[in-house]
Amino acid sequence: HVVNVALFIALLGGTAVHAQVGTVVGTVRTTLPAGEIVAIPGVRVTVTCGSGAALSTVSDEQGQVQFTHVPAGSCSLETDVQGFRPVSTAFEVAGPDRITLPLSLELEPMYTGLMVTGSPLKESIRRVTSTTSSRRRRPCDQEAARR
Repeated sequence: HVVNVALFIALLGGTAVHAQVGTVVGTVRTTLPAGEIVAIPGVRVTVTCGSGAALSTVSDEQGQVQFTHVPAGSCSLETDVQGFRPVSTAFEVAGPDRITLPLSLELEPMYTGLMVTGSPLKESIRRVTSTTSSRRRRPCDQEAARR
């Protein structure tokens, strides 16, 4: 009887531990200026739960990510990819749930404005272009040669 009780407790304990993990899925997307929604491949996505080790993956060609065996409790998800603002989302895992998170990224603004004034700039561009084409140098090479 002692062996049966020990076996029962071991099986019950194994089931309880197995039930305390969940799956987190999502598709990383962005909305283009024209309004079209597109998937973003190559985004590093990291899930951290409590004080546990971080789980990390990269979105596939369809922008999809999946984390299995995510421990139960309070978790956070963060994205990281050049050209987009990072996203941070908090969520709860309560056992064998399958959680789908929205992962909508916004483009990082590259330039907020550009103002060009005066005609000396146009004259300088013409001189560099004509000198460059005669010597087959790029404008930055020509500028470096003058210094």
